[in-house]
Amino acid sequence: MILVTGATGLVGRHLITTLRGDGAEVRALSRRPGTAGLPYGARVVGGELGDPASPAPALTGVEAVCLFSAGRAGRGFAAAAARAGVKRVVVLSGLDDDPDDVERPFTDAGLRPDADASDALRHWGDMIRHQGVVRAPYPDAAAEHAGDFR
Repeated sequence: MILVTGATGLVGRHLITTLRGDGAEVRALSRRPGTAGLPYGARVVGGELGDPASPAPALTGVEAVCLFSAGRAGRGFAAAAARAGVKRVVVLSGLDDDPDDVERPFTDAGLRPDADASDALRHWGDMIRHQGVVRAPYPDAAAEHAGDFR
């Protein structure tokens, strides 16, 4: 089972459609599950990332989490994910997010998040094409792609 947070957003909806098309079991976390209107087959559950107790029921039986709005998740969500036995976390954060605020709660909980850089093409595309390298104002940041999160 894969839990998708930020499920009602543009990326979340697309991800759910793609995962369901691949036959994956998907659970979607939404603050307003009654009006989520998500793709067929997604199991919608209510919860709020910022409330440490709220997402715990949504994590039952979940092996992987695709986490949007990671900066709001905090230590409570990371600890709940670790207790629930989540094995993989893919984090989609914004360029303005502090990597320590986004990733540290997961590494402190014993999980190692992976990053999805699909939105970065807009920001890094020219650098990659012309220089073959990404330069960003985070000198201590490093990313290692851990592969498919399913």
